[in-house]
Amino acid sequence: MINDAFSKEDVGKFPGMFQLPCLTLKFADALQAKQHAQKVAKKLGVQNGLIFLPGQEEKNYEDSDMGPEFHQRRYFYYLSGAGFPGCSVTYDIARDHLILWVPYMDPRNVLWYGRTPSIDDCREISAVDDVRYISGLDRFLYTALSPGSTLFVLHPEQTPKLESTKGVVHIDTVKLRPAIDAARVIKTEYEVAMIRRANAISVGFYLYFPLCLS
Repeated sequence: MINDAFSKEDVGKFPGMFQLPCLTLKFADALQAKQHAQKVAKKLGVQNGLIFLPGQEEKNYEDSDMGPEFHQRRYFYYLSGAGFPGCSVTYDIARDHLILWVPYMDPRNVLWYGRTPSIDDCREISAVDDVRYISGLDRFLYTALSPGSTLFVLHPEQTPKLESTKGVVHIDTVKLRPAIDAARVIKTEYEVAMIRRANAISVGFYLYFPLCLS
């Protein structure tokens, strides 16, 4: 009966929403990442510049190889959909080019730390333009940040270490957060469909759970 509350139009447009495997659950928003980045750029009101957002790093308790449950940075997740640690994302506004930067996992460590999504995994399921290893991020920033260009970051402490640039680069730490907040107010078709799905599940619970108690 809960399925009856889902819009047939939503099911037709977003079939994967109703059959996402475990790995892709952390990538649900990756299907919309490029559209989100374009919305943010529009709210920024600029024609060029580079947006940079670092993801959350994994943390361990003191003197332990265990840590608290991982939670991704929400603004980073909005522009990437990547729900695992050690990533970053860049968006070249002029080129309309979104890149997800992911950590390299040594196959010998998979047994101990578990498997993280590979570059091919990310490319297959996300809407970003490219996926690269984060070890190449510094070189990319050097190439992408031409003299006089602007790097948009959320907070001063999230500014990447620019060991060398080809000239003066303006670091903007003010405009990005309001732009993302404004972009998030207007939902995409996919997000509206997800809200409908959540509402349908909630309604179904309240309608049928009391019957189970009677």
